[in-house]
Order: sequence, then structure tokens, then C-alpha cells
Amino acid sequence: MQMEEENMNFARLAGVSFTAFLGTTALTAAQTMTIAMSPPSVETNRYWNTPGHFNLGPAMQGLVGHDPETGLYDNSGLAESWTHNDDFTEWTFTLHDGAEFHFGYGAVTAEDVVHSHALHTGEDTTLIGIAQLQDVTVEAVDERTVSFVLPSPQIDFLFAHGGRGSLVIYSKAQYDAEGVAG
Repeated sequence: MQMEEENMNFARLAGVSFTAFLGTTALTAAQTMTIAMSPPSVETNRYWNTPGHFNLGPAMQGLVGHDPETGLYDNSGLAESWTHNDDFTEWTFTLHDGAEFHFGYGAVTAEDVVHSHALHTGEDTTLIGIAQLQDVTVEAVDERTVSFVLPSPQIDFLFAHGGRGSLVIYSKAQYDAEGVAG
């Protein structure tokens, strides 16, 4: 056990040393970022078929941001604001005006959130935290407003939407045009 721990410490030290060796000049010159994970544990086109605890940002975003320093949820995600009723059974999110999907698939809309919820709660989901999203009624109130009605109170409902939460938002237009391969 001690030898295994020493090997892990060496690997960490080697990783830090290698990163320092690269230098900041090479890192700042990069124009493209690739996110790669070992198959078969992660399918980035089917986030609902992953354990759900991977941080795929900035490639994918949820509704709510998460400040890494304070630990608080914030509006750095796709929602600019949110409210809940007194018993935490209804949550309403207002999307940022001007949030756009890549590749010209248009503005992020409430319909995209409804579509993403349906993908994430389908029969083939393997997400760990999906229980918070199952048996939830999701409605697009208007272009930028989406409502979640929960079967029971969930004080921590923002967890499903922030940082490494369970619901990432897909473009319905892209999905309709390209399917899951898009």
C-alpha cells in the first residue's frame, strides 16, 4: 500500500513538472482546446450516458454557474436568474439574452432546456444524479423562461444545474438536424 502511494505521489510530481516544463508561452499560443476522456466511460455526445460527474465546460454548459472560490452558485451559466416558490417544488429559470450555440445553431432557448431534460431522463440514462430530474415537469414558458415543477421539495435543485451537475444543455436545432452524432 505504501509503495502504491509513493507511485501516485511520483506520478503527481511528474505531471506538475511536465506542465511547468511546457512553459506558459506554449500554453497561451493555443487556439483550440480538445477535451478527451478515456472511453468507454464518457460519451461527450451522450452526456446522459456518463456517470455525470465530469466537468465538460467550456464545451458544454448547464443553467447555473458555480464559483470555484466561494462554492456559491452564480449566473455564469446559461441562466441569468432563477426563482423558486416557498416550498421549493417549482423553480423558474430565465436564460441569458444573447446566449448562442456554436456552429450557427442559434440562441439558447427554453425549448432547448426542455429537449435536454428529455434526453437526460430517457430510458438509456446512466447519470448518477438523475433522480433530481426524474418525474419533473418541464415547460417552456416563453423563449427565455423555463419552469421545473417537482414532485417534492428540493432545496438543492440548483446542484443538478451547476458546475458538475446532471443537466447540460444541448441545441434542439442541432439535434434535429444531425441527431446524436452532432
